[in-house]
Amino acid sequence: MCIRDSLEKRMKDSKEYLMKVGYEEIVLEDFLESVIEVIEKVKKSSITVSELIDLFCDKVRSDSLVMYARFLTGGYLKANAILYETFLDEGITIEDFCRMEVEPIDRECDQMQITALLNYVEIPVEILYLDSSAKATEASLVRIPESADPSKVFVKLLYRPGHYDIL
Repeated sequence: MCIRDSLEKRMKDSKEYLMKVGYEEIVLEDFLESVIEVIEKVKKSSITVSELIDLFCDKVRSDSLVMYARFLTGGYLKANAILYETFLDEGITIEDFCRMEVEPIDRECDQMQITALLNYVEIPVEILYLDSSAKATEASLVRIPESADPSKVFVKLLYRPGHYDIL
């Protein structure tokens, strides 16, 4: 199965997954509908670069995609809390962390959230990290998962302290 088909299946199965960790169906439906709509449009081999840019630059659609990615991230963190709890400040639960740091639309994404999302979608990604320290002379490259074949990585991100950009 190609990555696109695998991602489409993961998205179609995601509502059930998210409901098992406590998200309500009514909250998920509209956001998931936007995700599936974008996947269907991107699947068309006739889509132009201009149409693709317009698709992702539409504010309402873009916000819906980001919100659903936040739900997927929170869902994965909640379903796998034992893997992430040790990275939280004392007294903060995964549920609290998701409510305060993952789900709000105006919060920046950090390493833990990126890792959780990538683990859910199962798409190999390369992240180029720019270090803000004065001693850093070059960026470092991280591939997730580390075992991914570099020729199969088609998503590349640039991390500038506090922010990820798609390259």
